[in-house]
Amino acid sequence: MERKSAAMRDMSRRAFPETNVVVPDGTPPPFDVTRSERRQRRRQAEVFGAAALRRALAEKAGHPVVVAQHLENLA
Repeated sequence: MERKSAAMRDMSRRAFPETNVVVPDGTPPPFDVTRSERRQRRRQAEVFGAAALRRALAEKAGHPVVVAQHLENLA
């Protein structure tokens, strides 16, 4: 159970990384920076989701599954 919890925490850290924006105390981060980061994360999530769907459908159909090299490190 501990390994599973540690794996879930690691996945959570990768899915929701801390931002490196440094701002004075009490000042919210600049809107453009936050907005562009959200947009980038959303695009990345869509790409990974589409790839996962393609892999799942291929596995279900019994076709060999090809995983891009840059995605192998994330699993």
